[in-house]
Amino acid sequence: YTVPHSGHMGYNYRTELNKRILKIGSANDVKEVNVKGGFLNYGVIRTDYIMIDGSIPGPSKRFVRIRKALRNTHAKKEPKITYVSLASKQGS
Repeated sequence: YTVPHSGHMGYNYRTELNKRILKIGSANDVKEVNVKGGFLNYGVIRTDYIMIDGSIPGPSKRFVRIRKALRNTHAKKEPKITYVSLASKQGS
């Protein structure tokens, strides 16, 4: 991580290493991942999406750049998604 310097208003460079991509989906199958009422601080997904294991720092609607990993990764089994909860995270 880097820290903001005087005169700068955010958009600091953050690096996350070896994030695992679980699913790449299109706009046709968004009903499989949209939760009731939409995601907190984001809303309803309407376009193509990428499902990633873990979290990513920053605001929910900010652009995230993904590139091929520079470090070697250990061979992992292909993820098998068995269940995606569509329950609302807003308590209702």
